[in-house]
Amino acid sequence: MTFPAHEQMLLPLVQAIADNGGRSTRAQVAAHLADHFQLTEEQRNTIRKYSNGRRYNVWRNRVAWVRQEAVAKGLLETGTPRNDWRLSGKGKQTLENIRPGIIVTVFETHQGEALWACAETASAAVKDDALKLILTSPPYPLVSPKEYGNAAGEEYLHWLVNLASEWKRSMMDDGSLVLNLGYTYEKGQPTFSTLPEQLVVALTQEVGLHLAQRYFYQNTAPLPTTHWVTVRRCRVVNAVESVFHFSKSPYPDADNRRVLKAYSSRMKKLIQRGGEVHRRSPGGQHTGRCGFSHDNGGKIPTNVIKANPSICDRNWSKSCREAGLPVHPARFSRELPEFFVQMLTQPGDTVFDPFAGSLTTASVCENLGRRWIGSERALTYLRGGHLRFSCCSGNA
Repeated sequence: MTFPAHEQMLLPLVQAIADNGGRSTRAQVAAHLADHFQLTEEQRNTIRKYSNGRRYNVWRNRVAWVRQEAVAKGLLETGTPRNDWRLSGKGKQTLENIRPGIIVTVFETHQGEALWACAETASAAVKDDALKLILTSPPYPLVSPKEYGNAAGEEYLHWLVNLASEWKRSMMDDGSLVLNLGYTYEKGQPTFSTLPEQLVVALTQEVGLHLAQRYFYQNTAPLPTTHWVTVRRCRVVNAVESVFHFSKSPYPDADNRRVLKAYSSRMKKLIQRGGEVHRRSPGGQHTGRCGFSHDNGGKIPTNVIKANPSICDRNWSKSCREAGLPVHPARFSRELPEFFVQMLTQPGDTVFDPFAGSLTTASVCENLGRRWIGSERALTYLRGGHLRFSCCSGNA
């Protein structure tokens, strides 16, 4: 008679107790898991005998052994009565950060799906040549671990390079990868890590991606949060982060006409009066007569994307607090995904964010008519991200 392996039963057992309010009996958990694994009546009710002649239910006995493993791992409380199974604090945390190899669809919309899964598992599950754009902000290689997870040093570099190999496989030939990478100081000294630069070299030379362009994401209201800026006063406030646009081929689907900016009033007047007169700029360039006289629909943007993350999500943050959910501590503003989704994709294309966080990119894709896949290992953040799809469009 075949039963699920102990390692297959461990997480569902903890989840079963959580679903029952954090406290259950063996019979309740055994019945829940039997339904979960779709056991037959024979499997549920098989009786055997110990060597001393005492009878036991095989399935319930197996569940009890898995419970012992959960206690040993600290997932269930110790010292409780034999038939009183209680979830521990570690057990609750384990449910928030899903194990590798498991994918759970938390919710779906007409345009996409939110997956409770770690980035490695979700990336491996995406089909070949399915994605037009992968847009994400991986956890930064911080000196001290944060609640949303991070690696450091060479471990961080190898981890992202391995992930990028999976991403390249799933990208269409004219697809793109956009990475928002923050800066971090070296431990104990006011010097920056060169990991972002090392990653660029690795992705181009080892993975075979092409560096299409480097962008800068500027926080227009940055906070001076580091010791070297506020105490030692030997550095200034860092207001920009690098955003790297990689492509699978040298010629990805990209069109700056999709992201044109409105002309300034001065430019509109210049077009109306027939353009520039003949002149030479201080840099030596020539401006021909009637130059800048044609209305192209707007101004070509620069590679600097400006936003203030602290004010862009006020309504959504308020909704999270009212629901008793944590606000993701490291999210970017909507301007960033809006720019790249519009420039690098067309309606109907699929966008993937393997570190979806609070689902900012997903909600942008939903509004812009793109299909999306978002994966996040922390269930609480996905629950908060779900609120973006119930808030008013554009104000979530």
